Amino acid sequence: MADRKTRKSAGKKRDSSPPQRTSPDVDLTVHTLTDDAIRDRLAEFEQKFSMPSNEFLERYNRGELGEHPAYIDWSGLLYIAARAGVAIPSPA
Repeated sequence: MADRKTRKSAGKKRDSSPPQRTSPDVDLTVHTLTDDAIRDRLAEFEQKFSMPSNEFLERYNRGELGEHPAYIDWSGLLYIAARAGVAIPSPA
């Protein structure tokens, strides 16, 4: 009986295609960011919200800004920058 399983699977090819998404709400996009790309994206947030990143992070961590989706993205990007050792310029 053990040979039966072996014979069944021996002639089959394995499907190497990526698994299908099970939910349209899941975004599994992976991006590669350079240090400059991180700084550029942070500058976009700073300009859009008229606030330097260090001030944003202090206020966000104190709960003063709420849970706006852009704030979540901004804080996540700051986390990535810190983990990657990307120096964030202080405001002039």
